Parts: sequence; structure tokens; C-alpha cells
Amino acid sequence: MCVIRSILAGLAGLASVLAIAATVPVGWVAHHVADENGYVTFTSDLVADPAIRSDVVQIVTDDVVERTGVSDGFAPGVRTAVQSAAATVVDSAVFRDAFADAQRQSHRALFGGAEAPVGLEDSDQVLIDLAPAAQTIVDSVTGEMPVVIDAPDQLLVAVGGSEARRAVEAVDRTPQQTALGTGVAAIAAGLSLLLARRRTTMFAWLGAGTVAAMGAVHLIASGAVPAALGASETSSDLAGRVQLQLADAALSSLDEWLLVAAVLGAAAVLIGLVARAVAR
Repeated sequence: MCVIRSILAGLAGLASVLAIAATVPVGWVAHHVADENGYVTFTSDLVADPAIRSDVVQIVTDDVVERTGVSDGFAPGVRTAVQSAAATVVDSAVFRDAFADAQRQSHRALFGGAEAPVGLEDSDQVLIDLAPAAQTIVDSVTGEMPVVIDAPDQLLVAVGGSEARRAVEAVDRTPQQTALGTGVAAIAAGLSLLLARRRTTMFAWLGAGTVAAMGAVHLIASGAVPAALGASETSSDLAGRVQLQLADAALSSLDEWLLVAAVLGAAAVLIGLVARAVAR
């Protein structure tokens, strides 16, 4: 009977560790991708990358110059003025807020949030509307040009291929999966402690298993995340740079979550060992 009880306790403990290993990365996706505010916060640092800012400025400038409809003789002057204004605006909080708004609209289009913008949700690609960013640049140069410069109502740019678009359904389920995984991990851990002959030892083993599991998740994610984003089709330099930056940011942010879980696991090991020593 004691042997069966120990085996069941071990299996329950293993189930808890596996559930934790699955829930931490799924929870990260739920918080940073599925959640609108989390997504906007996570992607806000993209605009800090000089190459991405340069691509955004180039796209906006090309659109604005074409929109003015000026002759070839005036076009270089308009382009220079817009680029000069953009070089100043991209460092401002107003531009960062405009870029964040663009990301928010893109998220709503992907996940069917409130006020999903028309035009974004109909594409088989992941699109971002750079019109808010274009508006801030145009506003900074308005009145300084001999011609009327209008900002576009929409300036759609693809930043992800159809593979990323198809992944939305899976991402949308991650909040429910996180709740389920957390419940399974807690129940399995409770059962393992209830069935264990030496609960302090089982508590320590649960902590050690968590530490090992977080290390395994780190190794898997280090290869899987870049591979997944790298396999996605890119239709522009901006899309390619965005995907590379997202991969780096995702790994860095996920590692923070894994580190917290590993530290908690190490604390469980220490508490279990100390409690066992005291109990003797």
C-alpha cells in the first residue's frame, strides 16, 4: 500500500511540474499577446529600434509625397521637409503614443476587439495601420510648406504573413488554457503532498522539478521562437525587422517569467529541506 501511495504521489508531482512547464509560456502568451493592453506594452519598444523607425519614416514619407501630387521639381523639397520633421518627431512621446495606437488597432483587428478598424480584419496577413504615426509627422510640418499636405486615413503595412494570422485562433485560447493549467498544477501538487509519506521531501522535489522544467522551457523556446517567426513570410524590410525584434523581445521577456518561476522553485527546495531537517 505504501509503495502504491508513493508511486501515486510521484506521478501527481510529475503532473504538477509538467503542468507548470506548459502553463508558464502559455501564460506569457496570454498576457503579452492575447491581452490588448499587454500586447501594446510589449510591442511599444519596437519604435525604439532605429532601423524600424527609419522604415516607418520612409513609408510615411513616400506616401505623403505621393499624396501631395506635386510636380517632380517640388517633390524633393517636400520629401526633405517631411523627413526632417520626421527625424525630430520619432523621438517624441507623441510619436510613440501614435505607434502604440497603431499596434492597438492592429490587435483589435486580429482578435476582434472593440472598434476593430475596417480594412485590417479582412486581410489574410497581419497588418499595421501607420496612419496615426503619419498624422503626427504631417502635423509637425503643416504650415511650413507651400503645398497642402494631407495625412492618409489609412496606411496599411504587412508585418506578418498568413502563418501568423492563422495562429490567432490558438493565441486567443491561451487565457483559458492558462487558467486550466494553473488549476491542474495546483491540484496535482496538492495531491502529491497529500499522498507523500514525507511531505517536506515531496515539497522539495516539486521545487527541484520546477527549476529543471524552467531550464528545459528556456532551451526549447530559444530555438522554437526564432524558428517560428523566421519561417513566417515577410513582404517588406519593416516586416522582417519587426519579426526579429519581436523574437528577441519575446525571449527576453519569457526568460524573466522563467527566472521568477525557477526562483520560486529553488525557494521551495530550500524550505522543504529546512523543514525536513527541523522535523527530524
